[in-house]
Amino acid sequence: MAEAEEGRPVQKLFFFATALGALGLLLTGVVLWFPLTFPRLLMAASILLHDVTFILFAVAIVFHIYLGTAALPGTFGAMTRGTVTKAWARLHNPRWYRDVTGEGTRRTFRARPVLLQRAPERETDTRRNGNRNAAAPAKQPATGTR
Repeated sequence: MAEAEEGRPVQKLFFFATALGALGLLLTGVVLWFPLTFPRLLMAASILLHDVTFILFAVAIVFHIYLGTAALPGTFGAMTRGTVTKAWARLHNPRWYRDVTGEGTRRTFRARPVLLQRAPERETDTRRNGNRNAAAPAKQPATGTR
């Protein structure tokens, strides 16, 4: 998973959309409170905008609850208990995990994976058939008994 910083632009977008929606609800609500003060066209536009903004807010709340519970297992438990497991922290917020645990502050050397290499090819018996890719004849086992 990517570092925690990469999720921040989406969080900022959600914040500004929420702030803009709240402002829209406030302004259209004022128009709805005083229906005789504003022109009829503005009143009709305010009703439509107020309803659409409310529907978008309701969808955002449901989506936000889904993300906090079912979409990311362990998140709901973290909210109710106030703690997370090491595995959850390492997966969802590796920078914070390194800061808290101190892992990764000193250089750790990991063993490099061993690459499987092809066995060296046996020398071929080119005298018999001239085919370089043919394997040499297998040695006969010893038949003597001791």
